[in-house]
Amino acid sequence: MPNEHIHVQLTSATIVRAILLVLFFVALYVLKDVLIIFMFAIIIASAVTPFSNWLDSKSLPRLFGVLALYLVIFGLVIFVLSLVVPYVADEISQLSTTLPKIIERFSTSLEQVQQGSPQYFDFISEVQNILDTLSIYLQQSSQSVLSLIVSIFGGVMSFIAIIVIAFYLSVMKRGIESFIESIVPAKHEAYIMDLWRRS
Repeated sequence: MPNEHIHVQLTSATIVRAILLVLFFVALYVLKDVLIIFMFAIIIASAVTPFSNWLDSKSLPRLFGVLALYLVIFGLVIFVLSLVVPYVADEISQLSTTLPKIIERFSTSLEQVQQGSPQYFDFISEVQNILDTLSIYLQQSSQSVLSLIVSIFGGVMSFIAIIVIAFYLSVMKRGIESFIESIVPAKHEAYIMDLWRRS
């Protein structure tokens, strides 16, 4: 059987496309924090835009109406967090204090069972390892609920940036549409705009 040779030709256009694709994903990775900020801002602005349009239909000041809405929502969030966060933080603190003691007692009981029933040695050892790991994690975990919320938003500055951008997009007429038009290529603009309206 004659040897078959497979020739693979790479044109310069293919190489350029591959490089551009790699650079695109590198840029996405580098700018992921910025993209997340804009994504959350657009989501918030999309929720507020119907209210802004309603203000326009009633000939009411768009700026003051949207500002009042943001202040009310922000006040409600602060009020709810002031009620919930201390309670949850206290419960987590009590849990992290009492659970290791319960685990220690349970581990002692498992050791007694292990001595009396050698056939369950491997299973009981696995359970003890899991309990010990959980106990260490709870003892080392001192992060509060508020810190967790801040870390989700990527920090205080990111949270402020989200609110400012969302407020700007909400106040401006066709704010989101104008933003999409400014960043999306013209040939994909109609599709992205239709996708946003349907969402």
